[in-house]
Amino acid sequence: ICSSIFLGSLIWINNIHTIVTFLFVLAIGVSTFHPLATAMVRENSEKHQRGHYLSLFSAAGTAGIIVASLLFGFLVQTWGWKMTCLLLSLPGYFLGYAYLKSKKDKKNHKVKAEKKIKRGHINLFFISMGIRSLGLWAILSFLPIYATDYLGLKPEISAWIVSIIFIGMFVGSLISSRIIDKSHPLILIWSATIITTFLVLGITFIAQPISIVLLIGTLGIVEGIFFPSHTTWLTFICPVNHQSKIFGMLWYSWDS
Repeated sequence: ICSSIFLGSLIWINNIHTIVTFLFVLAIGVSTFHPLATAMVRENSEKHQRGHYLSLFSAAGTAGIIVASLLFGFLVQTWGWKMTCLLLSLPGYFLGYAYLKSKKDKKNHKVKAEKKIKRGHINLFFISMGIRSLGLWAILSFLPIYATDYLGLKPEISAWIVSIIFIGMFVGSLISSRIIDKSHPLILIWSATIITTFLVLGITFIAQPISIVLLIGTLGIVEGIFFPSHTTWLTFICPVNHQSKIFGMLWYSWDS
């Protein structure tokens, strides 16, 4: 609800400093939601189906991003970015109301970690996550510029090119929901990281647009498998009373 309020309020704001402040608070709301929602999925799923539901959670969020990225360019050209922000903020009110009305289950804070691991290894994991995300965020940031400056696409169409990687992530999350509970999450993490390295190098050095689009889509599929895998792995190594902190650090290392 907080995120929807600040996103929708941008329609009445003209001062650039106020807009930046509102976007900053909006980012806090979004960043708070993800760790808490991930913890909720963990608490309401059985151990043998945890990866399945975390994958579906990732797929649902990615589907929303796909719809938003496809609509954003069209809506901005039609009604302007302020009205677009107002329209995109409306679903948040209904979701907030649904969360308030949902059944509140009590946490079992006595549930301990299911697998023991050294704290230093966890810190190394978060550092590697931050380094790993650099390539992905660089690609996401420059895709619209690549589409307009190098491919000559219109701005409203170039916004759609970002959805290619998210469509891949959606497909990857669905694939992950089928295989993750039958495999070791760390094996999937390791495999996805190696494949991602070669895909990022390919996107960097290959100049043909069609090849780049295919590589970007493949990168999205690999990320769709990677993200639920490392989230599932974290649920096995952290106790319930520390899970929100762990997931918060996860999103911090991912976004920063």
